[in-house]
Amino acid sequence: MEVNPIAVLVTHGHGDHVGAAAVVSNYYDIPIMFHENSRRFNGSIINRRGLNEGDTINVGEYTLHILETPGHAPDSLCYYSKDPKEFNGQEIDGIIFTGDLIFCRGIGRSDFGGGNSNQLFLSIKNKIMYNPEITDNFLIFSGHSYSGDVTSVGEERKQNPYREYFL
Repeated sequence: MEVNPIAVLVTHGHGDHVGAAAVVSNYYDIPIMFHENSRRFNGSIINRRGLNEGDTINVGEYTLHILETPGHAPDSLCYYSKDPKEFNGQEIDGIIFTGDLIFCRGIGRSDFGGGNSNQLFLSIKNKIMYNPEITDNFLIFSGHSYSGDVTSVGEERKQNPYREYFL
């Protein structure tokens, strides 16, 4: 299967998430998409698109919805879609890319510049756990996932050691 990238989607502006974004953008001549108020890219990238909550991005037959999820970083975004209905033979209700907001049995750090633990927990609670669009049967792909680290919203409700702060 041939894949043609259409954009570089950035979840937040930390260096470990954007280090090669400009290189990939220039190589494929595709835009970098990130939070409208990100200090990392504003004014420095020509082929760019700022995103805000409620924006959507069409990727083939999928629609990605944008959520602003500050806490790990002020410019944190999550991208979710209700369109995928199967993953590795498992029936699902959708997927969400969370960057460093929430991981399999963990959460992102909030002790970097601009981070805020109260915002982080409110983002997890309001934008994921109690978002009527996102069910327990949504798969979570975090910014530091490995093949065995895919989790679901329902699993994190039951097993995340920080759940008392966001449920």
